[in-house]
Amino acid sequence: MRRALAAGRNVLAAGGSALDAVTRAVVALEDDPLFNAGRGSVFTAAATQEMDASVMDGRDHRAGAVVGIFGPRNPVLAARAVMEYSDHVLLIGEGAIAFCHEQDVAFVESRCGAVAVGRTYL
Repeated sequence: MRRALAAGRNVLAAGGSALDAVTRAVVALEDDPLFNAGRGSVFTAAATQEMDASVMDGRDHRAGAVVGIFGPRNPVLAARAVMEYSDHVLLIGEGAIAFCHEQDVAFVESRCGAVAVGRTYL
């Protein structure tokens, strides 16, 4: 959590926007396998990972969200791409994935290499 706070604080200290600071802080959380987001997402009952993310810019009330996706390294960046580069607010599933590829959002093969064992994840 401290890394995420520092990431956001550093953006603000350098004169960055609140949107950039929030995005950077969430990326730090998503990259941490111990946090329940992005790389550390909990598995579904089918032993898959589905992630959701949303972002809003309070200055102009633009918003973007992705739901039920797997693959983008940082779902918050996928949500931000929806906000910034589409006419939509929400994209879901395969349509969201296709959009992410079109926008060159970074993808990963596996979130954390975890194996689901009951409700414990190794």
